[in-house]
Amino acid sequence: MRIFKFRVWDKKMKEMNYSGNAANEDGDIQISVGFFFSAYCEKMDGSWCPTVEIMQFTGLKDKFGKDIYEGDILDWKEHKEILQVDYKYAGFRLINYNTTIPLDAVCANCEVIGNIYENPKLLNTNNQTRRK
Repeated sequence: MRIFKFRVWDKKMKEMNYSGNAANEDGDIQISVGFFFSAYCEKMDGSWCPTVEIMQFTGLKDKFGKDIYEGDILDWKEHKEILQVDYKYAGFRLINYNTTIPLDAVCANCEVIGNIYENPKLLNTNNQTRRK
């Protein structure tokens, strides 16, 4: 069974918050996304809340067993690259601003070293993200 988890970057408070999941009697996962995210929105009239960024768990873990979310920054030591996790082309991908790589192809050899909100300086957006 796939686990659905989310996290929220609160732009006002400059902090990351993680959701929880609850299973019903049948073992099905219930996600109350609206309830979780409502704490971050000033209006609950159905309009989008511009004060948060929502990121989904990819279902994958890095080489140390840490959950990988959209927006995470991974260190792919084998290729000396720092890559960003993004949702592109109907799947989670690693972006290095020159190409995209399927996340599941390399995540077992990567390490989560931060995310684009708390650690933006880890990414070098000038042409390449290759480390020296």
